[in-house]
Amino acid sequence: MAKKEINFDFYQLVISSSKNTTLRDFFEAIKGGLTDSFVEVRGYTRELYRLDKSKEGYWLGQFRKYRTDQLPAYARFGEDETEIKLDEDQGIIERNCFIFFPDRNILVWQHDAHANHPERFADFLSTTSSDKVEAAPILTKSALMRLMASKTEALKFQISVARPTAPSMYNENKFTESLFSLMNTSGADLFNLIGGVDLRSKDAGYLNSGILKRGLETLVSSGAARTAKVLVLDEGKREWLDLITDRVKTSRQVETDKKSIPFITMIDMIKSAYDEKREVLDEILGTPHATLD
Repeated sequence: MAKKEINFDFYQLVISSSKNTTLRDFFEAIKGGLTDSFVEVRGYTRELYRLDKSKEGYWLGQFRKYRTDQLPAYARFGEDETEIKLDEDQGIIERNCFIFFPDRNILVWQHDAHANHPERFADFLSTTSSDKVEAAPILTKSALMRLMASKTEALKFQISVARPTAPSMYNENKFTESLFSLMNTSGADLFNLIGGVDLRSKDAGYLNSGILKRGLETLVSSGAARTAKVLVLDEGKREWLDLITDRVKTSRQVETDKKSIPFITMIDMIKSAYDEKREVLDEILGTPHATLD
């Protein structure tokens, strides 16, 4: 049997509702058939499938993306490919399994780069609930805390930033306001930025650490930054901090002779991943005060 490594990411879902509804209310409406479980999001039909509530009170399910064009083909080595034939109402499914813990709005997400990003899940929830939902990666405290420390000076930075879908991001601080204004003006959906002081000069100073630090914190915490590295001077030593790899995440290995991992097996691994990171999450987010029931 082959070994497969499955990665899991940890996010927090944030809902802005004028009706004081919660994500728990929305999942109840989906499960009860009061709200559609599928809708078009970013050019694909996406579906919330096998949604269920556990006895412990957390929600589990599968988020699907349906592909109906540019479909894959299959072949043996050295042979012409054969196209996959589908009925009009069928599509190739790319999927992610997840568990949502409503006490702190924690989303544990099966990472699959070919399927859906948690931001698309948030877009789906926003579209179907008519409330604004955002997905923010949960960060460990070490690298970000070191960056934000008053004694740490920033010398260089390298960031890759995607245009955010949440309007609240645009005026968060001067750095993000200027950056996203430039993206809007240019029509760009992705920016790769490199900046810094001339380290070869004896008169080199530091970057405007206050503005830069707050801007980077916003970009990383919101998930808009795809990469974010900062060269800092900390207690006389230069060191690169990677703010993205400092996200809460984990992985599991599973042995299987099947092409895909069964849904229940994946959910069990996600729950195990959550249990493993529970202490870290408590340190970052605080201990939950309410039960899941």
